[in-house]
Amino acid sequence: MTFSEPADGRGCPWCREKWIWRSDEPRLLGQSRDFQVQVYRCGRCGTYWEEGIVNPRVITRDQALERLPDLEERERLAGL
Repeated sequence: MTFSEPADGRGCPWCREKWIWRSDEPRLLGQSRDFQVQVYRCGRCGTYWEEGIVNPRVITRDQALERLPDLEERERLAGL
């Protein structure tokens, strides 16, 4: 596995480390007040994450869009 490939739907080694050692991946895209979570996306493997009232967990792109309707614009601004 390379660092750019997701690992079993749980992100890559870089973004999994975020929650342990505070790496720079995944990047924060925004906060959903309705869902009370922050949405992140890894710039290396593309995995979406949410954290907030839930422990950090992988979510789908559709779930990320549900939480952040302007997701595509946020990704463009973040260079993702």
